Amino acid sequence: MTRQPLAAALADRYRIERELGQGGMATVYLAQDLKHDRLVALKVLKPELAAVLGAERFVVEIKTTASLSHPHILPLFDSGTADGFLFYVMPYIDGETLRSKLDRETQLSVEEAVRITREVADALDYAHRHGVIHRDIKPENILLNDGRPMVADFGIALAVSAAAGGRMTETGLSLGTPHYMSPEQATAEKELSARSDIYSLGCVLYEMLTGNPPHTGASAQQIIMKIVTEDAAPVTKLRRAVPPNVAAAVARAVERLPADRFESAATFAEALSNPMFAYGSLGPQPHRIGADSASGRRAALLHLVATVTLGVGLVWALLARGTPAPESRTSWVSDLGLPDSAGYADGLALSPDGSLLLYGSLGPVRQILVRRAGSLVPAAIAGTSGGCCPALSPDGQRVAFVLGGELRVIPLGGGSSTLLGTGILDNDDVAWTADGHLVAVGLSGGLIRVAEAGGPVTPFTTPDTAAGERAHWSPRALPDGRGVIFSIVPLDPADSVGIRIGVVGPGGGTHAVLLPGRVAAYAHPGHLLVLRNDGTIVAAPFDLASLRITGAPVPAITGLGSMGFTTWLGYFAVARTGMLVYVGGTDPHDDLVWVRRTGAVAEMDSSETSRILDPSHVSTDGRFVAFESVIDDRSGIDVRDRQTGASSRIELTTGTVDRPSVSADGRSLVFRALAPEGRGIYRAELGRLAERTLLTSDPRATAPSLSPDSRTVYFVRAGARSADFIARSLAGSDTVERVLAGSVNPSSTPRISPDGRWLAYLATVSGSDQLYLRSTEAGRTERWQVARAGAGGVTAGSALRWSRDGRELYFVSRDSMVAVHLSGGEALTVGLVETLFSMQPYQRDFDVTSDGRFVLINRRLARWRLMLVEDWRALLGTH
Repeated sequence: MTRQPLAAALADRYRIERELGQGGMATVYLAQDLKHDRLVALKVLKPELAAVLGAERFVVEIKTTASLSHPHILPLFDSGTADGFLFYVMPYIDGETLRSKLDRETQLSVEEAVRITREVADALDYAHRHGVIHRDIKPENILLNDGRPMVADFGIALAVSAAAGGRMTETGLSLGTPHYMSPEQATAEKELSARSDIYSLGCVLYEMLTGNPPHTGASAQQIIMKIVTEDAAPVTKLRRAVPPNVAAAVARAVERLPADRFESAATFAEALSNPMFAYGSLGPQPHRIGADSASGRRAALLHLVATVTLGVGLVWALLARGTPAPESRTSWVSDLGLPDSAGYADGLALSPDGSLLLYGSLGPVRQILVRRAGSLVPAAIAGTSGGCCPALSPDGQRVAFVLGGELRVIPLGGGSSTLLGTGILDNDDVAWTADGHLVAVGLSGGLIRVAEAGGPVTPFTTPDTAAGERAHWSPRALPDGRGVIFSIVPLDPADSVGIRIGVVGPGGGTHAVLLPGRVAAYAHPGHLLVLRNDGTIVAAPFDLASLRITGAPVPAITGLGSMGFTTWLGYFAVARTGMLVYVGGTDPHDDLVWVRRTGAVAEMDSSETSRILDPSHVSTDGRFVAFESVIDDRSGIDVRDRQTGASSRIELTTGTVDRPSVSADGRSLVFRALAPEGRGIYRAELGRLAERTLLTSDPRATAPSLSPDSRTVYFVRAGARSADFIARSLAGSDTVERVLAGSVNPSSTPRISPDGRWLAYLATVSGSDQLYLRSTEAGRTERWQVARAGAGGVTAGSALRWSRDGRELYFVSRDSMVAVHLSGGEALTVGLVETLFSMQPYQRDFDVTSDGRFVLINRRLARWRLMLVEDWRALLGTH
């Protein structure tokens, strides 16, 4: 929806501040009520819906809800039409929705869930007695104001339905949300009673208690079919702690036949607070102990664990050996010798018996490769072109992989893949658990879970921001469905010292921190193998029953070298036989490549001494280029004068430097330093890089960049889910100001246009990353959306760069460089979106010279080697 015409149409009454989100029927904006000087939530019906509604009829119908006055009902302030826009206005609540709370916590305490339900039921009872049925009760429509629930959009669904006059099918939209629809609503009955709302509220309570609504499915049609034909499972089957009267009340509220439900919302609320309430077979029952207690259930589960036969290690090239006895165990380490056409790119999966090795290959075509025991040449899995980061199913028959932000599953032999989710992933790591679920990294930074056959995506873990956690990455499944281990990423994405290993049980929820380390995997018969920051894989004794480390870690494999956290290297996989495969050393050089818009390489700058890391940055005149690099396992920043060939370098004795940005004249540099004595953003003259000047010691400061005139340094002050964009003057002043507060994706770097008037940035809105432009002029808050993240949009983590004349903005979409043409004066116009060239095999960070060439880093196909350890257990204690 275009904001400018809307803002103009309502300019005499409301000043639109920003978009808050989008729902099925409306787009919601934060606006200033000019008459009453207050913030409001202004909701504008979708154009396709407004097109078939009669404006006068809509206004008449919506007025019936304006008379509702209840402490748990969000009132209607205003409604109307303006230049074809149909809108209504409600108070702005600076809180969260119940949906946001459930996404974060998955399940609520019984006491809190019952309290919220009773208060919402009280609001429903009041509305029902005034002849108003809500028709769309769901967590998204329940706002929490200091914990107090307030029902939003009361009667809006009724007003829309009545105003449409039965023509809702013309809009392609539906009223109600499938998971919370009553059977009579799902079958499109025209007359709905109060018992329909009671059913929906029962579904909401069901989800607050169990983590899921009563009926789930891979599509709306599947969900509706279950609603109409299947009874909901008792909540006590999914959560034993639910009191009998609460379970009985839920069961009655979600009965398929309206006559079997509570006659009013008030009686539903009464049943929830009456410990003697009984319904059917779910009345009060004696409390059971023993096998039903926590310890009893754990013992029963342990007793039922099946005995798994230890597989015999199969042949790998020339290393064809059985598993020797512990007392005579020996091991060889060998390079698997990948051909250039099948070079390693990402991911690593190894079958339990060691007979199958899977990984993502860059090669001529990005795809998933499988190398079988006894074969020297990996084979491509048909149907995985463009995919990465494979995970092998427990039975070894299927492969999960990520394709352009989509999570897919395909048979090991290839063929058609099944889509499990799109627009749900924050990065590409996936784990496949023994209980038939895929665990991945969600957009919120926590782990998410989806059934291997498809269905709803549910939260699995939530980063503890109070403990300095930003995200949970690199999930790895524990055997026998015992849970998942993962990497805990600190608030500062480059804080390699702060990376830790976490663990969560099979049901998800609260996690525990185990020990420092980058990535980890379980190794039979009772260890965690953990890659540490010094390039050592250690083996820590680990108890699967308690999910605890039980002894001191012992070095197993050393010499992996320094692996940059920026690129999240450190993949390794281990088989039950003791076989281990890890990503080994690198070629000693990469190439800086200058690429034209057509994709043709114009110039290449090779270094035989260093490994280049992103990002690179080029001075305004294109003469100086700065980049991160690793020499002899020491990271630093190199600045090259492309005219004279001279090179300068800065590195710390202890700690790292990164994120360089060169001044317009090429004489100075700003960068970030991470050192034991502290961290911060620094400035230095090129000839005197060691004499740096501290610009800010804010520990959360990252991603420094210089303004086009080099008079201001910008940086991102990272938070858990969002970040501020900060400006610090370099013109004889220490003035610091927030250019953009709390809207920036913390892993991205906003960019100022060459004329200093416009800001391009990634922001997380409604759970997904979106690319926006906005003015840098004080007081101007409007913004223009350029692209969404995911398939066909900006790739999360992509660099953003302006052309030197400010007429184009560049970013990476999937594996292609994209240019967006821009024009305009006071307001920007987003024009043609043009795909320029393939980014394979280049890194996603880049810069653009004044003559329009792209400076990229070429990752050599043979850079990474896959190393085979025949039996890691033989290496314990040998270092």
